[in-house]
Amino acid sequence: MELDKPKSSITVKFLPLGTMEQLPKKQILLKSFDLIYLSTSQLSYFTPELTAILKDDSNLLIENIKYIPPLTTAQEGAFLPKLKEMATAAKCELLGSNDDKNNNFHLSFHRVD
Repeated sequence: MELDKPKSSITVKFLPLGTMEQLPKKQILLKSFDLIYLSTSQLSYFTPELTAILKDDSNLLIENIKYIPPLTTAQEGAFLPKLKEMATAAKCELLGSNDDKNNNFHLSFHRVD
């Protein structure tokens, strides 16, 4: 029995940290990614330049603060507002009812360019 071939292909690319700042400078990569996942340690890359490589109507996932070593109450309280500020600057918006404490895996953002 032969299985049907998938109608579309999926490619996953794991990029070294040192390349993150270079990606938006490459014309061929502009608007070429459907999804980007950032860990909390990579939040400094959540910029308008990085979201320029996202396709229109695409998503960016950010790891939840659940997986950061213990934070103070003040740090926890400041996390989501700061992330939303970064998202606004990067022309993204938070999807659904995601929040920084109750979501088990990540926060989802959508490019609204």
